[in-house]
Order: sequence, then C-alpha cells, then structure tokens
Amino acid sequence: MTRFISKFRADECGAVTVDWVVLTAGIVGLSIAVLASVGGSTADSGDDIALCQKRMGNIMARDHRTYQQNMRAVQRRCAQI
Repeated sequence: MTRFISKFRADECGAVTVDWVVLTAGIVGLSIAVLASVGGSTADSGDDIALCQKRMGNIMARDHRTYQQNMRAVQRRCAQI
C-alpha cells in the first residue's frame, strides 16, 4: 500500500489536464464578464444606428434637395442621437 501511495504521488499524468481545465474556466469566466459589461451598450448603439438609418431614409426620400444637402441634414439629425 505504501508503494501505491508513493507511486500515486509521483505520477503527474493528470496535472496538465487540470491546468488546461483551470485555464479554460478562467477564459470562459472572463469572456462572460466582458459580455455582461458590454452587452447593454451594444444594444443601445444598435438602436441608435437604426434610428439614424430611419431618419436618413426619410430625408433622402425628398427629391427637392441635392445629395450634399440631404447628407448635411442627415449628419445634423443623427448628431442629436
């Protein structure tokens, strides 16, 4: 029994596996933390972009102004978001 215990203590076959499991768990935990902190602002930015595109479509539908005038109007309206 003493020989089995000393052989078991000297065996390092599973040590690399444990290292990789701990490293992977750390990476996954860090990824979840980053996504939790960035996720809300990403959704808000997407909503702002959608609103700007809607305003741009409404402005560009007017035919009585030049393209440059329409783009200046889009820049002014989207800067308010």
